[in-house]
Amino acid sequence: MTCIVGYVDKSEDCVYIGADSLGSSSFSGIVRKDPKFFHYTKDIIVGFTSSYRMGQVIMYAENLFSDININNKEFFTHKNMVTKFIPNLVKLYKDIDDTIDKKGTFLIATFDKLWKIYDDFQVEETVQDFNSCGSGEDFAFGSLYTSEKNEELSITDKIILSLESAENYAKGVQRPFHIVNTRDENTEVIT
Repeated sequence: MTCIVGYVDKSEDCVYIGADSLGSSSFSGIVRKDPKFFHYTKDIIVGFTSSYRMGQVIMYAENLFSDININNKEFFTHKNMVTKFIPNLVKLYKDIDDTIDKKGTFLIATFDKLWKIYDDFQVEETVQDFNSCGSGEDFAFGSLYTSEKNEELSITDKIILSLESAENYAKGVQRPFHIVNTRDENTEVIT
């Protein structure tokens, strides 16, 4: 299920997250009202795949970034994500629901950086300005690669194209698409 796309906009000093809306299993799917992303703060966005339960637990966590100065973008380094954020995430899983599916993958946009958190709790920051997760990620990556150098396309257009590619070829990806960014709290919906 799912395709989440993140894209760093260096010119605007922010990160965009795009997500589809289908909740699915091997046999069925339903378009959900609750999105696969949320603003933890205005400057921090989480876009998740795998388990809605995992996403909901993270969404309502009060101390997920407790050891991190979430108002200081300079604090979001690879070292701090690994040594401060990940231990908080592991503790959250154990404290809230020891049976939760811990094998979830998600993207985190923090100010002007994009992180991918894998199901084994590794933290990834790529050399590209984009990343993706979910069943549609390979199709999204192909689209993002081919549109990356096209300066006529906006970042929103590149995200829409990548989600459309995933929707067309991956099982478990469907509109409406939602696009948000760390610059403001507006949501663009593409039906």
